[in-house]
Amino acid sequence: MHKQLGYDSERDFAPIALLADVPNILVVNNDLPIKDFASFNQYVKANPGKLSYGSTGIGSSMHLAGELYSREFGAKMVHVPFSNPGNATTNLISGEIGLMFQLIPGIASQVKAGRVRAIGVMSPQRSPALPEVPTMVELGAPELMSTTWFALLAPKGTPPAVLQRVNVAANEAIADPAVRKRLGELGATPLGGTPKQLADHLSAEIERWGRIVRDAKIEVK
Repeated sequence: MHKQLGYDSERDFAPIALLADVPNILVVNNDLPIKDFASFNQYVKANPGKLSYGSTGIGSSMHLAGELYSREFGAKMVHVPFSNPGNATTNLISGEIGLMFQLIPGIASQVKAGRVRAIGVMSPQRSPALPEVPTMVELGAPELMSTTWFALLAPKGTPPAVLQRVNVAANEAIADPAVRKRLGELGATPLGGTPKQLADHLSAEIERWGRIVRDAKIEVK
């Protein structure tokens, strides 16, 4: 998306550990005749180019999640980027936009209050923040995985002993029941793991989302 980023995520950093990820969740306006994922797909196909979905900007995880759905299901929807997340949510509730692929912490309270309808969580497991909402895997769409993940990295050339020490500390923190409970309440899934696992994840994510960015010709200027 960025033609002159100034750094290379794999070349210029030393991976330490994945910390947690926050899934996107498909939510729709209550007035739409959509009750589940099947009726969502039917409605999108019956109304090509008429449904709009909001995001927090071009290239955001919400935008890319929408492009992922459109790519996998051959859907035609209109992307509406907002500079303020609160404005996007307000427009979703009012019906100015029909849906969002929101991040769970940003919409969980609205789902619980019944102001918007949750369709599916874009991760392999249900979210502790919204345990009643099925995953896309359960709904038969395992290809619709989209999360914002957090990790620790250091400058390239950091001594291996330092990387290992920080990795151990990070994993100990993530294993703490109180930390895991708090992350779950925020809608995040605790991760942890080895530097190699983070390196593999980073590489796979760059490849996966890079294809979608190139196919959709997304560019951040």
